[in-house]
Amino acid sequence: MVERWLSPEVLEWQALTVGGVPPAKDLRSRSYEMLAHAEGLLHDPTSNLSLVDVITTLRRAVDRRVRALQTVYSLRTIPIRDKPTDSLLLLEFFGIIRSRMFQKLVDIRNAVEHEDAIPPDLETCKDFAEFTWYFLRLDR
Repeated sequence: MVERWLSPEVLEWQALTVGGVPPAKDLRSRSYEMLAHAEGLLHDPTSNLSLVDVITTLRRAVDRRVRALQTVYSLRTIPIRDKPTDSLLLLEFFGIIRSRMFQKLVDIRNAVEHEDAIPPDLETCKDFAEFTWYFLRLDR
């Protein structure tokens, strides 16, 4: 295999939407519906189970957006050696996202779902809802 190098100036070129496939409208709107549902639960959580629902719903909303980004950018097909295979790490590799908050959300969701852990407090859940709101706005 022959290695080829690109000038860093290509990263400054204006992006065109010729090569990607925009995600279906329902793929976008469904994430926002999930976020609205989670935010509704945050207004008056009746128990820790309400906060578990918030965390799991936010995780699903973000996951749908990750899949939409994968569809739009077709990152797996870009011929670069040694790129990550994990969807989240691949988006981070290309500078589209940073994965720190997402990974925290995943870890918390896994703990409350699989280990029956106590969910984070109300303020932390609100922080994750705000993170999700920003994350969903990536393509606007």
